[in-house]
Amino acid sequence: MSVYLCSDLHGDFKGFKRLLDKVAFKPNGNKIYILGDIIDRGKENIALLEYIMSLYESGCASVIKGNHELF
Repeated sequence: MSVYLCSDLHGDFKGFKRLLDKVAFKPNGNKIYILGDIIDRGKENIALLEYIMSLYESGCASVIKGNHELF
């Protein structure tokens, strides 16, 4: 099992998906910790948030709220 850390996505859903593809992230065998600032500034905030929520619900992601989630 591989473990990944990521932060400051700022609504860049396509960029996040490219990153996961680059490291060959597999939801059924890997874990990702997202360290805040998921939304704000980008154009794909809702799509990114929904995708991360699906990863969280499947148990392969943990999320820490950042200052941009507070706005």
